[in-house]
Amino acid sequence: MYLCSFTGQVVSSEVLMASESGCPIEVHRIEIEKCDEMYDKGCHGNKYIPFHRAAYDRKTGQSPNSPREQTNQMTAWIDGSFIYSTSEAWVNAMRSFKNGSFLTDHSKMMPVKNTMRVPLFNSPAPHMLRMMTPERLYLLGDPRTNQNPALLSFGLLFFRWHNVVASRVQAQYPDWPDEEVFQRARRYVVATLQNIIAYEYLPAFLGEGLPKYDGYKPDVHPGVSHVFQSAAFRFGHTLIPPGIYRRDGQCHFRETAMGYRALRLCSTWWDSNDVLNENTLEELLMGMSSQIAEKEDTVLCSDVRDKLFGPMEFSRRDLGALNIMRGRDNGLPDYNTVRSYFRLPKVQEWTEINPPLFASKPDLLRVLAAAYSNRLDNIDVYIGGMLESRDGPGELFTAIIKEQFARIRDADRFWFENTESGIFTKEEIEEIRNIHLYDIIVNCTDIKPKEVQKNVFFWRKGDPCPQPLQLNNSLLEPCKYLRGFDYFEGSELVYIYACVFLGFVPIVCAGAGYGVVKLQNRRRRRLKMQQEELKNNTGAKTVDKMAVREWMHANHRRFVKLKFGPEAAIHTVDRKGEKLRTISFKSCDAITLEESQKRPIVLIKVPRDHDLVLEFDNLGSRRKFVSKLEAFLSSHKKHLVSVQSPRETILANAETRERRQKRLEHFFREAYALTFGLRPGEKRRRSEDGIDGEVMTVMRTSLSKSEFASALGMKSDAVFVMKMFNIVDKDGDGRISFQEFLDTVVLFSRGKTEDKLRIVFDMCDNDRNGVIDKGELSEMLRSLVEIARTTSLSDDHVTELIDGMFENAGLQRKDYLTYNDFKVMMKEYKGDFVAIGLDCKGAKQNFLDTSTNVARMTSFHIEPPQEGRRYWLLRKWDCVTTYLEENRQNIFYLFVFYVITIALFVERFIHYSFMAEHTDLRHIMGVGIAITRGSAASLSFCYSLLLLTMSRNLLTKLKEFSVQQYIPLDAHIQFHKIAACTALFFSLLHTVGHIVNFYHVSTQPLENLRCLTSEVHFPSDYKPGISFWLFQTITGIVYTLDKVVSLRTKYMALDVIETELLPSDVIRVKFYRPPNLKYLSGQWVRLACTAFKTEEFHSFTLTSAPHENFLSCHIKAQGPWTWKLRNYFDPCNYNLEDQPKIRLEGPFGGGNQDWYKFEVAVMVGGGIGVTPYASILNDLVFGTSTNRYSGVACKKVYFLWICPSHRHFEWFIDVLRDVEKKDVTNVLEIHIFITQFFHKFDLRTTMLYICENHFQRLSKMSMFTGLKAVNHFGRPDMSSFLKFVQKKHSYVSKIGVFSCGPRPLTKSVMSACEEVNKGRKLPYFIHHFENFG
Repeated sequence: MYLCSFTGQVVSSEVLMASESGCPIEVHRIEIEKCDEMYDKGCHGNKYIPFHRAAYDRKTGQSPNSPREQTNQMTAWIDGSFIYSTSEAWVNAMRSFKNGSFLTDHSKMMPVKNTMRVPLFNSPAPHMLRMMTPERLYLLGDPRTNQNPALLSFGLLFFRWHNVVASRVQAQYPDWPDEEVFQRARRYVVATLQNIIAYEYLPAFLGEGLPKYDGYKPDVHPGVSHVFQSAAFRFGHTLIPPGIYRRDGQCHFRETAMGYRALRLCSTWWDSNDVLNENTLEELLMGMSSQIAEKEDTVLCSDVRDKLFGPMEFSRRDLGALNIMRGRDNGLPDYNTVRSYFRLPKVQEWTEINPPLFASKPDLLRVLAAAYSNRLDNIDVYIGGMLESRDGPGELFTAIIKEQFARIRDADRFWFENTESGIFTKEEIEEIRNIHLYDIIVNCTDIKPKEVQKNVFFWRKGDPCPQPLQLNNSLLEPCKYLRGFDYFEGSELVYIYACVFLGFVPIVCAGAGYGVVKLQNRRRRRLKMQQEELKNNTGAKTVDKMAVREWMHANHRRFVKLKFGPEAAIHTVDRKGEKLRTISFKSCDAITLEESQKRPIVLIKVPRDHDLVLEFDNLGSRRKFVSKLEAFLSSHKKHLVSVQSPRETILANAETRERRQKRLEHFFREAYALTFGLRPGEKRRRSEDGIDGEVMTVMRTSLSKSEFASALGMKSDAVFVMKMFNIVDKDGDGRISFQEFLDTVVLFSRGKTEDKLRIVFDMCDNDRNGVIDKGELSEMLRSLVEIARTTSLSDDHVTELIDGMFENAGLQRKDYLTYNDFKVMMKEYKGDFVAIGLDCKGAKQNFLDTSTNVARMTSFHIEPPQEGRRYWLLRKWDCVTTYLEENRQNIFYLFVFYVITIALFVERFIHYSFMAEHTDLRHIMGVGIAITRGSAASLSFCYSLLLLTMSRNLLTKLKEFSVQQYIPLDAHIQFHKIAACTALFFSLLHTVGHIVNFYHVSTQPLENLRCLTSEVHFPSDYKPGISFWLFQTITGIVYTLDKVVSLRTKYMALDVIETELLPSDVIRVKFYRPPNLKYLSGQWVRLACTAFKTEEFHSFTLTSAPHENFLSCHIKAQGPWTWKLRNYFDPCNYNLEDQPKIRLEGPFGGGNQDWYKFEVAVMVGGGIGVTPYASILNDLVFGTSTNRYSGVACKKVYFLWICPSHRHFEWFIDVLRDVEKKDVTNVLEIHIFITQFFHKFDLRTTMLYICENHFQRLSKMSMFTGLKAVNHFGRPDMSSFLKFVQKKHSYVSKIGVFSCGPRPLTKSVMSACEEVNKGRKLPYFIHHFENFG
């Protein structure tokens, strides 16, 4: 009977749940024969059925002696777990907690739907191939109950049976509380279920009953055996028919809506709730009571053989193939081995398994023998047991099933027949024995006693309502077969948008930062424009403005704003408010303006300058501009001359800035080409058509004074420019013609020394009387001082210098110089005038001197060593060896860092790619999890090192110990950047891995994701490993302790003793020194001012020496905070009543603090980078002059100060002056390099050198700084200087080189050290540096 076949599924659900996939997910492939009529109709091949291995105890399966043990998620007892579940929380969700009953819907007969989201199985319906809400399912005790209509009918039947029993108990004991009623009804229902299974179902299924019950046997194991669950009890699958009849009490069999005789089983998998919505429980139970099951043979019906439900990616599976694989998954022994275990004789011949079957089907025997290579001992238990079947299970399956249920019964202390448990009395036991499935059906439904037979597991002749006919596939609705499901379908756009969003996050952040910078710049420009307007509008005329478009050339136009006045000039301003050009009309009375006739364009002829071409949107805008210009010129008593011309003519003849610049470049190029590009007697080539037009244009070009000054890189009002312009402009017309400029170039390049001296003499001779008096010479010296941009040369110094020059030349009695006297005075420097020229932009004088623009350092000149010629390979080997020696520590630690980083990545990658291939993380996420876990391990390591590089106090302390000889602590910032860039790379790799993970996760079924979440979260007994302690704890503790150390001064408010505003936007802040604060010269601190944000700290170098009882910093205003600080302490703004405090964090170690460890040291400072040396030099001379520093090894220090001019660093000159006074031991030698000069053989540089040399000899100090330090003009040749130091101090093994300033400076010093060290000579130069912006 049909009821018998599905009662078997109820029994299986009661004692078994061992076939469900566990975690981790393991999928095997069941290969499908090519051209299979169900799965491969297109004959594509490579088809397979996915088979999920069952969950198992993770403590097993580790060795051959401990094979994998699959776990049973239900209890082996017949304890009503099919009805009540195995979870207390689950059964509580089913209860109403009233009268001991289950919760029902409004009909009082059906359970509620699963609105509480109890974890019922919710597999996809294969005929719909989509996941549906679990809230549509009925809330019952077993998660599998909603699988098919027949199983759901049994679940509803026993649900009602509990409520019927509970109502009877409540009626019998009205005073009992809900809990007692529920538990009493539960025990009774479980007992009736035990009786039906053991004494009604099993005899009907096996044809024989269990042995007589002899009482509870505690030594019997009740567990479900593998052969029972994986083979024997699966025999019931042969009984399942392809459809389900429905009828009423009058034997009317109901057809489907499409006219089919019964419900198709393959069309109702996991859609049973809809069947129960359209049909009653009674119709299904009466239909199944009349329906005869399939024959008990070796054949499965097609609805379970090749149309069983499956996952969405493979919607139909083969139950027979799954049963065979389940036995292999559980490691069942072969068929004969199992027979011998159950005391059955082994089969010796194939025909002994089932002689009648093989006699009728010899082909089956041949196929079977071939499949197992004709080896009887290799037959699967399930195959052999199924082949034994004739009219029921064969002898092997019968023995296994009887043995299993006998153990379950005998080992159950709460079995209903066990009188010793005291649960039931003998009368109650007898009453239970008389309850059959028929009684439950009649008592729980509206089915009348005579509408079904009493022995519901059999239908015999005379029983009510025989089935119309035995069902087969042709009588039923065809099964839908959907070949697969794309889990990613519908997620494409979201995935793409997510990837695009992740890609745009850094772009948006960068854009936001760029926007903030632009906003700040815009505010500054507005403030600057307002200040200029306030400066210009000092009660005079208002300034008119107009926005226009300036035409630069055919492919370039720019929007500008024109400002008229207030003086007789027009100013063009860009959108940033910066002045682009000023067009002055002071020197002319009439202004010529050309207008186009049609398209609005205007050209303004500018006297002695390039033209201004403006475009307008329409004629009205142009008329408005012309009227404004006329009114403006009239106010200044000028008049406008307007000329009409075609647009093309105006643009073709316009002398724009670009055209003028190209003409001037051609001007200089032709002049120098004519001077140096022709050999003696050679004439310039002409074009075939005669004189070259471009050359003629150049020869007609002349230079204005402003263009001449621009070519010299100076301002037009400079005295030197005016003097030089007057010399070159021989005809005195206010412009330099091509011939005049050419004559000057020829004179400087090929002229005699006397001719060059004559030019200098004429420049000094203002009144052209043939002599130079002391006043004229004084004016020339002041023009040179102006070039040097210094104000340190007073009138007394100039007089002293001139008198000294006259005295050295033997002319002390004269007050003037003739040309011959001037030659006598310059006789000493005659050689310096040989190669001098006049360096102009656009025409570099490489023909004069092939060396680089370096300063004159004749005192450092050394003869080049006479070395034999070395092979190229040896020279390269020296370079490589020197590089490795210089950077050996950095290379070693970088090598270790990257080895560890890559090893961590590779170890995790290999682990999740191969060693953890069986885990769900790897199974679900594919290679993405290996990438993410590998990059995460490397990231953790990089981030832990980032914390160490930020532990400033630790690094500062380590500098005091000898360990710093083995660790390049000065390179911690560079290493921080390298580690950060490496972390950035692995972050990007980590992101890519997660993108892959997200794709794989979105293509996984729900059961796989359940396993995934259990692996993502650490279990409660998680034990941290070495990676946790190393990467997440130790470095974090070190960093935290480092921050705690900083608190010793961070929250200490220090009084400001004195502030001073210095040139070049520098402010000196002098403040109280905390007690017990120790620091080394060259170290830095982080400062905050309580007048602003108290938690905003900025880094500055200490300029006070360690022996001083105060602290001081020289701070250059560059960013918002430093400008705020400078403006706050500006005497014009500072309120004496305010008492701001300084908060300090530090001090911290700097790259220059180790200067005292070297016997000879070279210090190079540039720009604001001289601030560390204000402290170091003061500390040096104090220690050496007072002999208070026993630990200072320095015997000689060379300090090189590189600055554009002295004017911006007058405060540092005062520091150096104080240092020179204290340097009684002459340990310090200072050299100052002024870089804001011209070519070292330029006329101006040569004259400055002569004046400085004179003044230095006379007064033993510099005419520019007043220091003993030697001034040099140009940039230092660091290689030559270091070689000089190396030769002079060859007795030491190493020399420390310390540099601080802009990156190009430190880089050039580093290159010089590397170049000198390549010589492989001692002493060796060790470079320490810091970069200041």
